[in-house]
Amino acid sequence: SILQSFRRHNGGMLEHLLLQKMDGGEDVAMLFGEEKEFAATPRKAKWMHLLQSAGGTEVLDVRAATYGERPVVFADLAIVRPGERGEIYMQNRLMMVYHQGRMLTLTCGAAGRIADRAAIDARQVSNRNTLCQDYFDSLRFFD
Repeated sequence: SILQSFRRHNGGMLEHLLLQKMDGGEDVAMLFGEEKEFAATPRKAKWMHLLQSAGGTEVLDVRAATYGERPVVFADLAIVRPGERGEIYMQNRLMMVYHQGRMLTLTCGAAGRIADRAAIDARQVSNRNTLCQDYFDSLRFFD
């Protein structure tokens, strides 16, 4: 479920920030853990399957990391979806965090017409270390 959504039009593209939560208990908890040797574990394969389960999604990168003291998973996705006026292209960076039996997903992305794919990719590369990083760094937990 989406908890919060922010959108803005910028240079003919739509930039978006989403905060979502998913209840999942142990099923979700098993996706998170040590980042050491993440690429060689079944966890990465599970993440790839989960992320690619939505049609039109290409996983550009998926990696485990630590946010504060919490294990997180980052993913970069390229997504093509049908739209009212033709196909829509998105590139998103996701940060998934496990907290108290829930997975929180922070999404930062850029979207537009598929014809503008190169410009969207360039915008998202620029946003990764600015808009996206600022958004991810704003996450706070109050227990």
